[in-house]
Amino acid sequence: MFLGQSVQLNLTTDNLANSVAFYQKLSWKLLDEDAEGATLTDGNINLHLTPHTDTPSPVLSYFGSDVSAVRALFNPDKVKRKGASTGRAAFQSPNGLHISLNERKAKFDMPEGTPTSRKPSTIMGHIGEFSIPVKHLAAAVSFWSKLGYEPLNSAQIPHPYVVLSDGLFVIGLHENPTMLMGLAYFSPDMAARILLVQSSGVQIRPLMQTDAVRIENAAFISPEGLTFLLFTGEPFLDKT
Repeated sequence: MFLGQSVQLNLTTDNLANSVAFYQKLSWKLLDEDAEGATLTDGNINLHLTPHTDTPSPVLSYFGSDVSAVRALFNPDKVKRKGASTGRAAFQSPNGLHISLNERKAKFDMPEGTPTSRKPSTIMGHIGEFSIPVKHLAAAVSFWSKLGYEPLNSAQIPHPYVVLSDGLFVIGLHENPTMLMGLAYFSPDMAARILLVQSSGVQIRPLMQTDAVRIENAAFISPEGLTFLLFTGEPFLDKT
């Protein structure tokens, strides 16, 4: 994997205890917690919460990175040096998603397997993608392709989109600027899973509602402001 050997999602929170409790009631497992933050996993990806609200959020944070190799792809003013010997760098995708690189190994290993073979422990199911709204799809695909992401799937309906993966993580680039960036979960039995999410006390918003009673697709917002999307169906798989 070009960007690194592992990746996690970093979020900032103004109330660490509240955020940790929120994810735990959705069956995320707490790996570590101290004054500097907390790390949890849902079996799909590790999530790091930090109380340092002056830092960017969300951040796709890679570890075991070859910073010099990634820096060589970009104009120097697009890759910010964090210090001559820190072994770290940070930059942004065309839509503004923050990406960080760390030469050191992550404190916790990623869940085993590939994005499509991992065994999620959360009641929400399997992460199909990290959905990212973009203005110009072709330019966004070109950017992520340089970073080692390869297309898995694409379509023009309900709007143009491409799903890509680097073998560690899956992103969905959607040419729909009105969308919110978020983690999209999929499961054939999502209606039952949505009931579990509601029973945990999370307020959901139905999406694409066709049944007066049964909710098959929904969304909610985490305490840190990240959108979670819950869809009935299978995760996007390689159709090439």
